[in-house]
Amino acid sequence: MIGRKIGYGLFVIILSVCLFFFVMSTALHAVMYDSHFINNLYVKYDASKNTGISMEEITKVSDNLFRYLRFETDDPNTLVKDEKGGQMLFLNERELSHMKDVKTLFLIKRYVQIITGVILLLSLFGIYWYDKKQGYGRRRRNSVLLFAVLGSFVLLFVLFLLSRIDFSKAFIAFHKLLFDNDLWQLSPARDRLINMLPEGYFFDILFRTILLAVVILVILLVIGIIKQKGKRRYQRRSGTSYKWIGIN
Repeated sequence: MIGRKIGYGLFVIILSVCLFFFVMSTALHAVMYDSHFINNLYVKYDASKNTGISMEEITKVSDNLFRYLRFETDDPNTLVKDEKGGQMLFLNERELSHMKDVKTLFLIKRYVQIITGVILLLSLFGIYWYDKKQGYGRRRRNSVLLFAVLGSFVLLFVLFLLSRIDFSKAFIAFHKLLFDNDLWQLSPARDRLINMLPEGYFFDILFRTILLAVVILVILLVIGIIKQKGKRRYQRRSGTSYKWIGIN
């Protein structure tokens, strides 16, 4: 009995972590495609004034950068017009090298999304097969899903707290953890990228991603609760009863 409960708990933890990363990567992908939101951030942080190019050129640079991170183009650089009407490449060599590192992270994000999605699907099929074999019906499936969603909420809340307590420190720690060089340490006096994408820009993207992830998890939680209540009503009508958590 104790061994089964421990195994059940570990299984729920693994599903919670997988669901957290899958939902976060999916939400981030959706934010990256929200050009209206992204362009509003450039207005909010006065990217045109800080970089010395027009908002139209900023939008062109941004579109190409996101196309690059979505693997739709191989060149992150963009030819833009400067204040004097001349043309120049937006990114310097240091920024180009950093963008290659960033693209590698987005490739990892894609793999994480695929792997966690596959694990979630296989787990659901595994639970379905085991419940059918043991004659549990839907009770274990529903309880596992509900606990996994609640566990993901906890992880999401921890991430939100860390970002709110001191985003600057968390932002620096994130870069030190994921990059093995100092190319991410850009200078406002030398590099246009940091003037276009200040720290606040990334905080707003993170907040938007977390908000969208919460919406996805709430939808899953509501579906789970509705299914659980429906199952309980069926139990009362049929005169059957069993533990909600599904462990006997």
